[in-house]
Amino acid sequence: MTLPIQVGPATITINRDDRVLICQPDGRIDVGAEEGFFARDTRFVSGYDLYINGRRPVLLNSSPIQFYSARFEYTNEDTLDEVGLIPRHSLSIRLDRTMSGGVHEDYDIVNYGRRPVRLTIEVEIASDFADLFDVKAHQLVRRGSLHSRWFRSRRELRTVYEHRDFRRELILDIDKAATPPQFANGRLAFIAAIPPKGEWHACIRWLPVTTKGRRPATLGCHALLDPVVDPPGPGHLPRVRLVTSNQAVGRAWDQAVLDMEALRLEDPTFERGVFIPAAGVPWFVTLFGRDSLVVSLQSIAGYPEFAAGALRRLSGLQATSDDPERDMEPGKIPHEIRHGELAQLGILPFQPYYGTHDATSLFIIVLSYLYHWLGEEDLLRRYLPNAEAALAWIEDKGFVILNGRPMTRAKGLARIEDGGKNLSMKGKPMKSKRSRRRARLVAAGKAGRRGAEPSVTLEVVKRVGQRMAKGLPLHYALALEDKDISPDAFHKALQRDAKLSTHLTRWKAKFIEAAVTKLSEGEMADLKWLLSRRHPDLFAEQTTPKEQAADSTAVGLQELLNRSRELARLKAQSGEG
Repeated sequence: MTLPIQVGPATITINRDDRVLICQPDGRIDVGAEEGFFARDTRFVSGYDLYINGRRPVLLNSSPIQFYSARFEYTNEDTLDEVGLIPRHSLSIRLDRTMSGGVHEDYDIVNYGRRPVRLTIEVEIASDFADLFDVKAHQLVRRGSLHSRWFRSRRELRTVYEHRDFRRELILDIDKAATPPQFANGRLAFIAAIPPKGEWHACIRWLPVTTKGRRPATLGCHALLDPVVDPPGPGHLPRVRLVTSNQAVGRAWDQAVLDMEALRLEDPTFERGVFIPAAGVPWFVTLFGRDSLVVSLQSIAGYPEFAAGALRRLSGLQATSDDPERDMEPGKIPHEIRHGELAQLGILPFQPYYGTHDATSLFIIVLSYLYHWLGEEDLLRRYLPNAEAALAWIEDKGFVILNGRPMTRAKGLARIEDGGKNLSMKGKPMKSKRSRRRARLVAAGKAGRRGAEPSVTLEVVKRVGQRMAKGLPLHYALALEDKDISPDAFHKALQRDAKLSTHLTRWKAKFIEAAVTKLSEGEMADLKWLLSRRHPDLFAEQTTPKEQAADSTAVGLQELLNRSRELARLKAQSGEG
């Protein structure tokens, strides 16, 4: 088999479902790097090395063969056995890795020397069961207990990690070994006597156990290409074939089919045969609302199974209650779900996290596309409650208007990342004043802030009134201030000083007049509709957006201004805020 020239990062990545293996070009895994064998957001193998008579073999070439398989070709340097020198380049050492529910390794050594050789083959595999987020942050923390046990009769090494309700296990299963395995000094060892032109073979299977008592399946020996030629089974997407005389188009199509299969996810804790597309390999091999729905939308002609699976999975996770820590509001479609230790134990809010606005809109769009593609009315009946809940969230809570542009709200992650004052949502420092204000807007949903509250002056009331006149809710209007002022502190200041309350009402009325006089007829209708939602006491007689839009005339606009002035006058006379 000819290995292609590798272009790109100095790592080799293979994956299948939510299993990912990232290693160096020589097959090694460095515990301090962003490498390892990951399953359901946990790193099961954090270190790997191979030794032949105490020395690392010399890498000749390596490459991924398919998205789920890779091959590594080695030879030897000058080394010694009990007889004497083993000349360099007299041994062919090959390592094949394939990915399915676990990793299947094939070790093959051929002796091209003139005499028999005695080799000590050692495989060092370490497990730290680190959470994916800890690996990415290069901050490894062991929160639970870790222990290993060697079962000689079963030829298995079991390593178990436990922390409260979180339990993961890695089984290293030795199979079809030409010589009996041993375990000592943290290494699996084989003593192989190989005659001239003779071969030695062994298999090691890495089996991650995420569900108690269930061992995952692996591919067979040297199955670098097997899933491509075998007929698709229940764990595979149906194949969409393209027949063309243009070889370039045919190859591009075949590669696209493999790429779609590489993104396929099937949650073992959910219903079998429900496929969803992953957001990306290697760090986003999980359900992302936006990414999964976009892929489903783009591939619906060839793989409607992705759209059906995404709707099925996301509808079951649609929010039904309010949880600010996870940006969760009734009707929202989740942004991301994780299954690692930090998420499962509630240390990070990813079970699931709802901090996105576009996934909810995309859910409705994909439902429409899938119905038009399949023509099944049962599809609409099944997801009608979910679609109605999503539309209710979009209409009631999805957007606010700031400077004429729609913006969305978020609360959860901003609380984790320093209240959104100095950090972006990705944790990077933000330097500009505009960026800090934008982050403060994201964090504005939090009720109350620590420390002494800044004073509420007439200038503050003026600015807040101007923003509220444009339809911005109070907590967002306050978030745009240079100083942090909570809604509670603002209301208390108004209660203490009736003058501030009166000025707020007057400024709101004045800026309503200044804003609407510069708007077109359609924009006037939109503003009136928005203000009617924020201030229903100004528009008691209007009931629907359609009726509001129909009333966008000069008479209706003047009525709007008259009502606003009248309300300000009455409140000023009565001293109400």
